Amino acid sequence: MLRVIGTPIGNLQDVSPRMLAALQAATLVACEDTRRAGRLFQLLGLATPKLVPLHGHNEAVQVPALLKRLQAGEPLALVSDSGLPAISDPGARLVAAAHAAGVKVEVIGGPTALANAAAGSGLVGVAEPGFLFLGFPPRTAKARSAFFQQWGQLGLPLVLYESPNRVASLCAAALASLGNRPARVARELTKLHETWHGPDLATLASLNDVKGECVVVIGAGDAKAAPAVASPLTANSLKDLAALVAQHTGVSNQAAYKALVALKQS
Repeated sequence: MLRVIGTPIGNLQDVSPRMLAALQAATLVACEDTRRAGRLFQLLGLATPKLVPLHGHNEAVQVPALLKRLQAGEPLALVSDSGLPAISDPGARLVAAAHAAGVKVEVIGGPTALANAAAGSGLVGVAEPGFLFLGFPPRTAKARSAFFQQWGQLGLPLVLYESPNRVASLCAAALASLGNRPARVARELTKLHETWHGPDLATLASLNDVKGECVVVIGAGDAKAAPAVASPLTANSLKDLAALVAQHTGVSNQAAYKALVALKQS
């Protein structure tokens, strides 16, 4: 069996009896960082089991090895540094491999930053149910512009993770692409210094001295309303025009070029 175990995102009192029992029973644990996982077991007063690192740099090697152990009948627990694994943290490849091999997968839920932020923002479920979780956004200005052009027009609130050093620039990019929507930044969720900032992108774009782990929630816009394009769509060739279309819509350059060629031929 593969047990996917959610761990606290900051407050140890969020540990449920079921989570505690699963961690106590674990003999082999795949974890994002062995030091942080070991510290968690120590804080909970549990004996530390055998810890195997599983992260973005070693998944290709570790997943087949861990799958062999699972197929041999050895139970395995999967944890991340905080929250539920396999969402924005490593583990999805291992879970997929376990399902494909017919290994039983059990999820023992816990708090997640995205759900806490969505529930506490007041921006989800007001007009329409649901929201769009996008993980960590791109870092470059051009990629961020295309990112918000692609996802910001679906009429759903957006929930994103971001480094505290880039929260203000992220909100400025969203403001330029989407206009001044309601938005909130949740900082250090469940911890002693949990803080909420808002109420809109214009305010958050000038946010200074942010520290700690952050979640950004951007309110829904009008799905039918297209944003104003900041730069004119001028190009000297079909290839240049395809690049501009890709930049402002989020599709790939190749897909945009093929569509323009087909349009020209028709």
